[in-house]
Amino acid sequence: MRLVALVFALSLCPDAARAQAEDEAGDPEASDAERYVALSADQRAQLSLGGFRTYLERVREDDEALYRVLDTRLDELEERTTIADVIFWTGTILSIGALVAAIPVHEEVGLDPALGLVFGGVGTFLLAVIVQAVVRPGQSDLMALIDLYDERLGRR
Repeated sequence: MRLVALVFALSLCPDAARAQAEDEAGDPEASDAERYVALSADQRAQLSLGGFRTYLERVREDDEALYRVLDTRLDELEERTTIADVIFWTGTILSIGALVAAIPVHEEVGLDPALGLVFGGVGTFLLAVIVQAVVRPGQSDLMALIDLYDERLGRR
């Protein structure tokens, strides 16, 4: 709650915050505090991997060592997201193909093979949904990344 009040107060008087930062320019903790407040104020960075990537790219020039550590972890999470998307869309396309194929099979061969295709298509889709949900990074993974950020800044 204090952090929210601090962010709100800083947003109302940015000139005072900038003047204070200029006064403490030689103090490395001042820039850490500014980055911590900036991440806390950036709601998009706390809600999605894409938002955190945008924030991380903005602070890249300020702290290259911090960027390298977080970039590696963020790349792993983004890779898992891509893999989950591939699994989902592959399963979806295969299931649609099975369902569409069931129509001519029903007309030509009969009901039993067509039902096999329908059940196979639905099962493929459900399996793809479950597997992609397991692979896809969740909010806890993003929070672990934010916690690592906090640790690097000495906040935890």
